[in-house]
Amino acid sequence: MINMRPMKPEFLVKLRRASRCTSLLRACRPFHRSGRRDAIEHSLVSLICMAIIALGVACAKPEEDELLKCGPTDQWSAYMAKVDTSSELQITIDNRFSHDERESINDALEVWNTYAQKSLGKSLFSVSTADVSKLSLPKSKGSCDFDGNDNAFSIVKQQSDTEWKTLELDPRYNPAATIRCWDSGKHVTRQVVLIRGGTQLVQLKSIAIHELGHALGLDHSCVVGAGTANFASCPQSDSQHPYHQAVMYPSLNLDKTRPELSEKRETLGSNDKERATCRLNN
Repeated sequence: MINMRPMKPEFLVKLRRASRCTSLLRACRPFHRSGRRDAIEHSLVSLICMAIIALGVACAKPEEDELLKCGPTDQWSAYMAKVDTSSELQITIDNRFSHDERESINDALEVWNTYAQKSLGKSLFSVSTADVSKLSLPKSKGSCDFDGNDNAFSIVKQQSDTEWKTLELDPRYNPAATIRCWDSGKHVTRQVVLIRGGTQLVQLKSIAIHELGHALGLDHSCVVGAGTANFASCPQSDSQHPYHQAVMYPSLNLDKTRPELSEKRETLGSNDKERATCRLNN
């Protein structure tokens, strides 16, 4: 999931890990670094949070022997359960998305396919559009009782605030979420990408690219707040840092009054490509 971050006033996103081994929710809660208490709803530029809900038999934090020791050492924990890409993943796009929204999502899929064709010699995704059943939606935060399998998942337009809150997501700040379930072998058994209705079209491609990165097994490029030796803290002061430039960075700026000024990340950065190659080859 991606977070929308304001430029003025300056809010940051805080990622919280659940304490239970069987469930992980990374969601954002805005807080003000300088101590001013301006309400985020009243700011012209606000923060959206990208969430991951990962459900499996193992703890969210990997043990030392479970780290994916590939790429930068301070990102060895920035991976999630592996998805089988030996054949193309079958993606169904919810036909409730408008034509323009579907175009943005297809463009996002093409970004990942272009990378894979050049780096891995294959495509990752094939796409169709269909009427997505309610069975494609999880019934609660901790549920894996939804349609899908290890080689197919849906990208669903989520229009109900009630259902969004059932997943413990905030419709004001969370525009999208990827829900993944895996088995004892740390292989994905099913997953679904949810995108909120009303998400600004200008940022939809960026958001979809980010969520597809989660679907491929990439966690955020860094942690906002205290990091660890194997999961770096986000470089707040260095906007040119590869982790900050990555599409998997956990936040985006959203300008409510002038959408054309909202932040976009529509191409994979060097860090995204390096980590994707690590995850998909290991």
